[in-house]
Amino acid sequence: MRKYCLFSLFLLGQSCFALQTVSISDNRTQKITVSAQELSRIFVKDDRIQNVRGLEGAYILTKDAVQGQIYIKPTPPYQATPFNLFISTENGRNFNLFVTATEISGQDIQIKPSTPSKAVEDWEKSSEYSQILIKLITSMINGEDLSGYSIVYPAKKTKTIKYENTSYY
Repeated sequence: MRKYCLFSLFLLGQSCFALQTVSISDNRTQKITVSAQELSRIFVKDDRIQNVRGLEGAYILTKDAVQGQIYIKPTPPYQATPFNLFISTENGRNFNLFVTATEISGQDIQIKPSTPSKAVEDWEKSSEYSQILIKLITSMINGEDLSGYSIVYPAKKTKTIKYENTSYY
């Protein structure tokens, strides 16, 4: 019985935030949903948020400079009206988030960049093509994550097309 009580206390102490993961290319717009009444956390995978811009008075912003993440809560007039939030990161990425507030619990929103960082682009431009391929393939074989790169899976399953050998005379 004591174990169940401790486990219950552990669960109650956990964050009530729900995780949304959104893949987005640099300089693109992505729709996200935040809580109208509670704080929602926004962070960028393997990067840190540096600047946030948006319509003045549309949201309350709290920055966590140590972790490079932000917490937002829409102000009452914008709890029913969507607004844009422009985010810049330390790695030179820029994202436009189209924010819609609804009556849900606080959200954890992970932005997963689907394009390489500026540092990776510079490395690719200054390196030989064969060296880039060797580095990428070696990392894939070893199961290593390359800093600045993203793994992006296809959105839809591919269809198998069966062709029959047809001869025309």
